Amino acid sequence: MIDTDKYEGHTPAPWDKLSEYCPVGSIDKQLIADAPLLLEEVKRLREVNDELQGDLEQFIERSAEDEAGLKDELEATEAEVKRLRSGMQDILVDFETTKTDMWSIIKRIQEMIE
Repeated sequence: MIDTDKYEGHTPAPWDKLSEYCPVGSIDKQLIADAPLLLEEVKRLREVNDELQGDLEQFIERSAEDEAGLKDELEATEAEVKRLRSGMQDILVDFETTKTDMWSIIKRIQEMIE
């Protein structure tokens, strides 16, 4: 990673005059002339990267919280399903008992009629 702090206090762009004195090709002169702009872009992109990193960390944290909340909700739902199944089982037992009692009563009535 480039240590951009060592460039603090550099001559700001444009560097048109400076590139006139460089004994290098025109592409090199343009690169030298654009150095302050490139440095500013590096700094800007680092800021963007830091913001995105912060956003990602917050997203991960919220996702973990959401996951914990969903797990709690799932456990509560499972407990409610278990409670309702137990209640239905009790109703079925009561129904079978009532059905048996009803058949008994019907048989007695039939015996009384005959």
